[in-house]
Amino acid sequence: MSGTDRDRLDGRRALVTGGSKGSGKAVVERLREMGADVWTTARTMPGGYERPDRFIEADTSTVGGAEVVVSKISEGGALDILVHVVGGSSTPPGGFAAATEAHWLAELNLNFLGAVRLDRALLPAMV
Repeated sequence: MSGTDRDRLDGRRALVTGGSKGSGKAVVERLREMGADVWTTARTMPGGYERPDRFIEADTSTVGGAEVVVSKISEGGALDILVHVVGGSSTPPGGFAAATEAHWLAELNLNFLGAVRLDRALLPAMV
């Protein structure tokens, strides 16, 4: 078996969060090139997205958004691959002192708790 064949992901189901642009989109494209059936999620599906049947429009920084993703993914069975790329910051300049309680909560929900919610719901079926 060549290295190329060994690295194929044919028949594997993947989910990439934040896969609509930038590095997330690159991860989606690479996994598809390797043969995976790739789903992605973001708050808004970009116009002209090539696989709208594999796009879940949801805000994973919220409990409800994570539940939408879990429900849709679970319809097809367990995942084989889960990649968290979603993230960002809307905190104003000024560092620690400028961040309010609301800023901290928004950043934790976007950059940490969204992944935790999806992991708790999806990982048990993966192992």
